[in-house]
Amino acid sequence: MPVYTPKKQTQSETRQEIMTKTNKYLLTIRKSPSSTMIYIGGIHFWCLECQVFPDQKVANLPKIEFNEGCSLSGSFERGKDVKTLMRILISYLHQNYPTIHSIYFNDFSYRNCTTTQTVDLAPFYYILYGKTWYMVHMGATFVEDDDALKFAEASERFQEMKSKMKWEDFDSYITSAHPLPVEVMKSLFESNKTWSSYFSAILEKTNIATLCSYMAPWVTNFISKVGKIRFQSPEFKMPVPNPLLGEIEYTIGIYNARGGKYTRRQPRKKGLDLH
Repeated sequence: MPVYTPKKQTQSETRQEIMTKTNKYLLTIRKSPSSTMIYIGGIHFWCLECQVFPDQKVANLPKIEFNEGCSLSGSFERGKDVKTLMRILISYLHQNYPTIHSIYFNDFSYRNCTTTQTVDLAPFYYILYGKTWYMVHMGATFVEDDDALKFAEASERFQEMKSKMKWEDFDSYITSAHPLPVEVMKSLFESNKTWSSYFSAILEKTNIATLCSYMAPWVTNFISKVGKIRFQSPEFKMPVPNPLLGEIEYTIGIYNARGGKYTRRQPRKKGLDLH
């Protein structure tokens, strides 16, 4: 009986420098018959990974994150430059993969509060602003209509709870020390009728790092148990092209260890720049 030996998939890799007006990055493309992987970042650290399948209308985004080593220029700012990476990706996909109309991802985002402490970004941002970071900054929506409906209904109930919940009941969920005196926290809680206004009032009297450290131990569990809202399970999508992010002008050139020589101009139409 003959033994079946699967054919080994051939894979090619190209590395190029991609430069915007303010920064430059390493663009790595790995192609195989089954898919193409796109990596954008620095020499030793990729901050963005995207997977494209032949003849598909959807790309996957397994990873996007902040790291100071994400660029070739030695500078990479939280928030602003993460959005720049997404603008580069969306521009690149729009030009090179015109069949792609959406990027799918799961929201496992986090924020570093300190060097040793992180907070889940989706619930942290949601309780401050009523939407996740990706919803606000990248126009992300739920892939499934049923998930969108469940979120809208749960969110409405959760917001209504604020006006009905007593301080003592809320305080029982808190597992970290309050950043302000208890009497101040209670006064702010009772005088602000929405979650956003309450935590924004705390933020005004402290700072984002303090609020982050305060909420990191309990905010995910609080929203999950009290609000019945879970952000990591549903799948999200963002459009390509993206009206909120817009596209970006960039230049692609040859990459080498000593630096790149830019050989090809890729003109892009300017979109709405919200950062």
